[in-house]
This record gives sequence, structure tokens and C-alpha cells, in this order.
Amino acid sequence: MAGILQILNNSFKSFLDQGDPRVKDWPMMQTPFPGMAMIAAYIYFVKVAGPQFMKKRKPFDLRVPMVIYNFMLVFISLAHFLGIGWYSYFNGYSLKCQPVDYSNKIEAVRLAQIGYLFYLTKFVEFADTIFFVLRKKDNQISALHVIHHSIVPFSLWFGIKFAPGEFSLCSLAHSS
Repeated sequence: MAGILQILNNSFKSFLDQGDPRVKDWPMMQTPFPGMAMIAAYIYFVKVAGPQFMKKRKPFDLRVPMVIYNFMLVFISLAHFLGIGWYSYFNGYSLKCQPVDYSNKIEAVRLAQIGYLFYLTKFVEFADTIFFVLRKKDNQISALHVIHHSIVPFSLWFGIKFAPGEFSLCSLAHSS
């Protein structure tokens, strides 16, 4: 059994070593486990701890924090969109499929950084559901909503780890 675990561990390390070396030292990019832990905590809070906490409480009035939060997300999305445009499409990148530039050119590094910041904002967006819980809007917490907020950061980790930039950011630009 120990031999099988060693083989699995070595295979996992080998898999991670194939990631983009530019992102290997960025927080939460060494392995997917920190993000997975945050996703698990999110699911636990919105499905178990949050509803239990709110069971005998009145809904919180979160209008002001929600307005601030929404303006912040609009600003971040605009920054992502403009950054992608500036460092890719306005700097000679094609609208057609092209390989990821793994070089250390400023445009390539900036696109990787923009993708990484987009990844981090997916954890900030957990606040959407937390606001629903604290406002007792349980009818807005659908399974699809929770699954979406759980899968997107998990899948983005792989994109940023192995192919950060260029065409892989196309969907990011469309969702900004």
C-alpha cells in the first residue's frame, strides 16, 4: 500500500512540475489544495453553518456593503477587460487560436498576472452567496449557483497553472 501511495505522490508531483514556471511561486498556485479548502469551506458555510447561524436571527440589512461590493466587482471586471485588450489584442495577438507565450516578455507575464487575479476574484465572488445566506434569501441559493461558484475557481486553477495567458484568457475577457 505504501508503494502505491508513493507512486501516486510522485505522479502528482510530476504533474505539478509541468506547470508554467512563472506561476509556481504565486500564492495558491503550488497545488490546487488551498483553493479546494476554500471551496469546501464555502460549501459548508452556505449549505450548513450559515443557515444554522441564521435560523433564529433576522435577515441582515446589507444594502450598503452589497453596493460597495458590486461597484468593486464592476471596477475589477473593467480592469481585467482593459488589461486583456491592452496586453493582447492591441499588442499584435490574433483573434484566432494561438499558442500560449511562456516567455518572460512583459505582455506575456502581464496576461498571466491578469488571469491569476481573475482566479483570485472567483474566491471574492463567494460573497454573492454569503450575502444570500445572511439576508435569508435561501431561495436564491440554487444547487446550480453553488456548483458554479465551486467549479469555476477549481477549473481556473488548472488554466492558470498550465496555460496562463493569450487565448486561454478569451473567456475571461468575455465574462468581464
